[in-house]
Amino acid sequence: MPDRPQVQITCAHSLTIGKLCELFEKQGFGVNIGPTSNGHQDKIDVHILVGDLLSQREIAVLQCSADHATAIEIGQQLGLSPGTVRRYLDSVRKKIGVPTTVQAVVWALRHGLIG
Repeated sequence: MPDRPQVQITCAHSLTIGKLCELFEKQGFGVNIGPTSNGHQDKIDVHILVGDLLSQREIAVLQCSADHATAIEIGQQLGLSPGTVRRYLDSVRKKIGVPTTVQAVVWALRHGLIG
C-alpha cells in the first residue's frame, strides 16, 4: 500500500465491491482491492486513498484553517484571494460531507492529511 492516508471498507459480496470501486473511481479516488486483514476468503477489503480525494491546494488551505487563520490571512499566505480561499473550503466541505470548516479540519486531522 502507498504510504498515504486511507479508509478501509470491508464488503462480503463481489457485486457490492464492484459497484463501490466503480463509484469511488468515478469520484477520482485511488482504489486498491486486497484480501481482508483477518484472512476471510469470502470478503475483500477496499482501500480508498483519502489523499486522492482532496487537492494539494485544498489540503494547504485546510492546514492554514487548522492554524486558526482567517480567509484573508490564508489568502495572503498562499497567494489567493479571500474569495478563492472560501471556494476551496466550500469544495472541501462538499467533498467530505461536512457542514463546517471546523468539522473539515477535524476530519483532515483524523485522516492524517494535516498535522
